Amino acid sequence: MKIILQVIICIMSILLMGCSDVDNIIKENLEAMEIVDTNPICTDLDQVEENIKLAIDNLDNEVKFTYKGDNSDILQRISDTIKKVIDENGEYTVLVSNYETETTSYAYKSKVKISFKYNLSQEEYSEVKDRVNSIISEIIDPSMGDFEKEKAINDWIVTNIEYDKTKEKTNAYTALFEGKTVCSGYAHLAKLMLDKVDIQNKLITGGDHAWNIVYIEGKWYHLDTTWNDPSYVNISDKMHEVSYEYFNVTDEFISKSHSWDRTLYPLANTKYEGIRKKTMLSLADIRIGGISLYNFDPNTHKYYLNRNEVQGKSIEFIPRSSVAELRLNKFSNRWEIKIKSEEYEDIGTYILYFN
Repeated sequence: MKIILQVIICIMSILLMGCSDVDNIIKENLEAMEIVDTNPICTDLDQVEENIKLAIDNLDNEVKFTYKGDNSDILQRISDTIKKVIDENGEYTVLVSNYETETTSYAYKSKVKISFKYNLSQEEYSEVKDRVNSIISEIIDPSMGDFEKEKAINDWIVTNIEYDKTKEKTNAYTALFEGKTVCSGYAHLAKLMLDKVDIQNKLITGGDHAWNIVYIEGKWYHLDTTWNDPSYVNISDKMHEVSYEYFNVTDEFISKSHSWDRTLYPLANTKYEGIRKKTMLSLADIRIGGISLYNFDPNTHKYYLNRNEVQGKSIEFIPRSSVAELRLNKFSNRWEIKIKSEEYEDIGTYILYFN
């Protein structure tokens, strides 16, 4: 009876006031007749973005809201907004595995439901965060600077996680509780650990790969813990060693092997002069007849060999960097190995003396 009365009032109002006010009258009366809407109200796409971010941050399986605004092409505009939110947040790209959007549109509004699927459950994510807190308490000292914290995190990940060649273990949970993951798991774990120690960072995705960009000592640098792990390139005799080739690198260096949308991330154009420079200008091994030199240490640059013991055997020099340039100079009583990197002007030198 109440609805019939409202319809009659609506028709009388139209007859009295004229057609110019028809849209407003219909809208007002439809709103009055409708059951109360308990969903959040969004009046622009910025508010839609905030609802999407909140849902993903909480790993909510769905988010519902009512959009009151221009609802032309609303399904496409909502889909574009979701894609924008995920693309601009690297962590979301490794958390969200799939999503679907449903809209029901009326003359003056649209009801929207977005369903998300994630790469790990809320329970797993909670366990990951608890484990990260525990690890950080073990490896980080409050007196450490940001570089020391970053190095400790890189070293822990590289020495405790193995790259999963099957590509079935894909997230931070499998990394921490099964010891294996792929690049998305490495990068997400690194982000969570860096966040925990208050180092500003972002997770980058591009070209089917994921890594991080970190803000250290006032500059941005790329950090790829996956490519710093010998298990990624299957160097079996170096499985528990740590590489720093992709530790605090520039856009210029990493762009030779990685691709990403540079408009979404800060520039990294400063060469890091710390531990990475040492890596780029040093050897990983010296092998005599295919066997590693028993007392080899990358930080020791002079070795004394018995000429008779090495006579007729091959001598190999293995650089720590895959892009290093080696130059060998042979003298009557010694060999000098020069290591160059196009990034740095300095040269690393190792000398073998023959007695």
